[in-house]
Amino acid sequence: MVPAHFDDFWSTPRLATLGTVRADGSPHLVPVKTMRDGERFLVLTRPGTVKVRNVGATGRASLAEHTSSLWATVEGPARVSGDRALLEHARAAYERRYGRPDTWGTCVLVVDVDHVLHGE
Repeated sequence: MVPAHFDDFWSTPRLATLGTVRADGSPHLVPVKTMRDGERFLVLTRPGTVKVRNVGATGRASLAEHTSSLWATVEGPARVSGDRALLEHARAAYERRYGRPDTWGTCVLVVDVDHVLHGE
């Protein structure tokens, strides 16, 4: 589903914007560092954050990144996991993409892609 020509795009270190929906229907947009893992995206985070609560309530999220000439948004079902193996997998992916270890995240927000928007 994620176009192959976005492989380099999703491996270059940059901030993404994570979008979730609050209980009152308003958008919650926050900068995050995300890692592509096949047809899903991983975000290291902590329990109790607004994004985690929103995903728990709606089960959906979106992620967007852009450069000066290219943009992409992925959307899909989302969940939060405290699974140790997934957490270690996400930490390794973080270090590969961002060149340093993550010392903050204690759980993983996973977005399984079911819709992609992109442009050049």
